[in-house]
Amino acid sequence: MQSSELFVGKVVLITGSTSGIGAGAAIEFARHGAQVVITGRNIANMSKISSQCIKISDQGLKPLEIQADISKLCDCKVVVSKTIAKFGRLDILVNNVGRSIRCPISSPDILDTYQQVMDLNLSLRPQGETFLYRMSKNALDMFTKCLSMEVAPLGIRVNAIK
Repeated sequence: MQSSELFVGKVVLITGSTSGIGAGAAIEFARHGAQVVITGRNIANMSKISSQCIKISDQGLKPLEIQADISKLCDCKVVVSKTIAKFGRLDILVNNVGRSIRCPISSPDILDTYQQVMDLNLSLRPQGETFLYRMSKNALDMFTKCLSMEVAPLGIRVNAIK
């Protein structure tokens, strides 16, 4: 199998795929023949990325578009169930969504901010007032490794890009 055929027919779910790295990943997977699932909160951006995916796909494959807030467990369940309902499986998860909220450690809102960041992110580069973000991204890295090991026997790949 040539590298250009690796993703043909694969079902690829990309969180946070309405902008930035996630949007780029969706377009690239579509270019290589994958069935793409686009998720995000911004419907207009979702439609824009979906159109780009259709245009770049050799077969004109239309991505499954799911509006979702990945920080909410109920939305995560909906994303997975809609993906399985449409395609019957999930081959690749690109766990891309993330957010940083600046908050000094002395802030009275530190616990609320911590919860917001952990809810969404579950980085290694230090930066002032972003320790919650960095801590949550490292937790996400370990989650990705553990999930990858757990679902590998099912033929599902899980990777993180830093």
